[in-house]
Amino acid sequence: MSQKLASKGIFFGAISGKIMRQNEKVLAQVFKVF
Repeated sequence: MSQKLASKGIFFGAISGKIMRQNEKVLAQVFKVF
C-alpha cells in the first residue's frame, strides 16, 4: 500500500512539475507582451 502511494506521489509530482514549468513559460510570454 505505501509503495503504491509513493509511486503515485512521484507520478503526480512529475505532472505538477511539468504543469508548473508550462505555466512559467506562459507567464514569461504574458509579461513580455506588457
